[in-house]
Amino acid sequence: MKNVLFLIAFSAALAAAPAFADGPKASDFKFEVSGVVVADKAGNRPKGAKTHPPGKRTVVRIDKDMTAVLYVKYEMPTNVTARIWIEPNCSRFDLGGRFGTSPSSPHSGKGKLKRSIKFMGECRDKPVQLKSVRISVSIDGDKSRPPTETYVCDAPVDIVYSNRKLEGGEDFEVLEPLPPPPPVTTTLLPGWTENLDAAKARAKKEGKLVLAYFLSSRPPLKADGASGSLDNSVLGSGEFVEKAGKSYVLYMCELDDTKQSWAARMRNSMIAFRYAARGRSFIPPEVAIVNPDGDSVELLDKGGWEGGADGFLAKIDKARKSSDEAMEAERKKREVAAKKMPEKKDSTSTPVGFTDNLDDAFAKAKDEGKLVYVCFSGSDWCGWCKRLEKEVFSDPLFVVGALDEFVLVFIDDPMDKSLLSDHAKAENKKLIKKYEIKGFPTALVMDGDGKKVGESGYMKGGGAKYLKHLKEIAASAKK
Repeated sequence: MKNVLFLIAFSAALAAAPAFADGPKASDFKFEVSGVVVADKAGNRPKGAKTHPPGKRTVVRIDKDMTAVLYVKYEMPTNVTARIWIEPNCSRFDLGGRFGTSPSSPHSGKGKLKRSIKFMGECRDKPVQLKSVRISVSIDGDKSRPPTETYVCDAPVDIVYSNRKLEGGEDFEVLEPLPPPPPVTTTLLPGWTENLDAAKARAKKEGKLVLAYFLSSRPPLKADGASGSLDNSVLGSGEFVEKAGKSYVLYMCELDDTKQSWAARMRNSMIAFRYAARGRSFIPPEVAIVNPDGDSVELLDKGGWEGGADGFLAKIDKARKSSDEAMEAERKKREVAAKKMPEKKDSTSTPVGFTDNLDDAFAKAKDEGKLVYVCFSGSDWCGWCKRLEKEVFSDPLFVVGALDEFVLVFIDDPMDKSLLSDHAKAENKKLIKKYEIKGFPTALVMDGDGKKVGESGYMKGGGAKYLKHLKEIAASAKK
């Protein structure tokens, strides 16, 4: 028989966490665990369930798929958007199971939320006692991108997990809390920043590009070694900072497991993968040029660092010229494509160049020997759908290029039904059910007979990259 006993007692105040650079102070965030309730495995409160004060013992039957839900009051700056994590504060993973938790949706200002702490699996014979939970705030983060930084607060609890009925007087195995996060240490070079979002915002405001420097476990500035030598002779010199600062905002991304917080390591690893790896092996040090939107990157070849500040700046300027020429060529292509864009003929949510009539699209595809691209969307409520429309469907390069090989179809399921034509109002729900669409945006590529040959969704990179992706699907379908 598997019973689990949760004994929960919260303190009224949480420990303050260290502030991080270029962001709000930890003291700007306040949390209070106001109560605990026993809920089902989905976190839904059963009818008649009582909310216990934080100090009252709460018993949860895990063998009956129940869980403990914590009610938390929060207060944060109104100009900050954050996700809130509540997770067990321990480092043990040999318990015969694991804890389950997830971040909240984005919050700002004042409010209340509820989060569950589950135990998935079977405990060992000896009851296990969790002494505290850790509350983290992920600033400007989301589920697919690491946060800019994380504040950490600990709240004491008394949660006992057991796979049998407790008779009283049991000897619990205590899970020791993690030590407080170490103070943030940095080897930031003078004149550089570690905040990429701030660097891109400043570059956009000042009409500059971002010069990104990626390094791993860099030795001190006076030490020998590849990164240290580069720092000393080039990037750490006042001459380089002064000259490069006229055209670039300087950003440094360091990967160092010995002194960085988990959030910083995750953030920097993701940034390095995107901007420094670029589909190949990442062997630091690396230097890249990033535009303020973060979409266009010119990765510098290794070598050429021995020429000092002037030599390295010459190398950077050469790479930038090549990048500028490519961007100018794309701009001209986009201007030409814009002149070929169809006109918007109605006030529906259907993007320019698309139709909302799938049957007509199949007939046209057969006549013209094309494929059918169908996007299922929630145009006025789905965030990723809005990004796909803004970054891809509104790009003349995509629309004009795609119309050469595809008939474009937009099946929308908005909250505001006035955004739909009469035909779409009658047919869209049926089509979503027919094609078993489980989430938005979902894109299907089909031939004129309705046979699926490919599937897609949102993809970062803009219209040109998305068009290339669809053409690859088309090429594969013709083989």
